[in-house]
Amino acid sequence: MEILFRLVVEGDDAKEQAQDFQTRFQLAVEQFQNAITVETRHVVLSEADERLMAVIKDWLTPLDFVKQFEDYYKRLTPETGGEFLENETIKSWMDGNSSTRHVFCEGPRKSYRL
Repeated sequence: MEILFRLVVEGDDAKEQAQDFQTRFQLAVEQFQNAITVETRHVVLSEADERLMAVIKDWLTPLDFVKQFEDYYKRLTPETGGEFLENETIKSWMDGNSSTRHVFCEGPRKSYRL
């Protein structure tokens, strides 16, 4: 607003231009303030929603599945299962080119455990 007071207005045409500028400037300031208010409300609601979802999740189950997955993922050995996935029968089945819908894998019981 200080900018408006520094304008030197000379003549009727200049006065109209200054008033037009002042009106548009005030409108722009109001729109900006409204946009900030809406964005602030959105952020506050989002944080409240996140807190509510965390409360509901904890109520449903205390398990942290993301942490559990990250723990399992850290213990993976690189290239584990590579030979299995390179097998032609498995490749054909995965690509959908196999005539069978199911693949049965035989092995010692509980051999998947670490």
